[in-house]
Amino acid sequence: MARDIIEISIPIIEYHQNRDDLQSWLKTKVGKVNKKINVIVTLKKSLDARKSNIKFNLRLEVFTGSDFPDELKTPDFLPLNNGTVHIIGFGPAGIFAALHCLQVGMKPIVIERGQAVKQRRRDVAKLNREGEIN
Repeated sequence: MARDIIEISIPIIEYHQNRDDLQSWLKTKVGKVNKKINVIVTLKKSLDARKSNIKFNLRLEVFTGSDFPDELKTPDFLPLNNGTVHIIGFGPAGIFAALHCLQVGMKPIVIERGQAVKQRRRDVAKLNREGEIN
């Protein structure tokens, strides 16, 4: 059995149109490179919304050959049964806190009150030009 890690980008519309039978659809998408795919495991899924053509970036672990993997990796998150936690701000510390809550089985609710991106860019530009903080 062989194991490969493949990274692909898929338009969000295509992804959602095929979400009911995602495994077989991914096999046809990735199968152009290798025809004998048995199992595909999604290691990472991120949304790229920087431009008008929004897409998912996927990192896939592809198992080929006659055998199936002995053990598939699953996230080390516990069931969400230990209550909720409110996290104020989604900067580096907020992201870390939310991730840690998920790992110990808590449900994080993140509250972000920052300005819209367009206004933030203006504020950062003003800070760089004039040294003035809003």
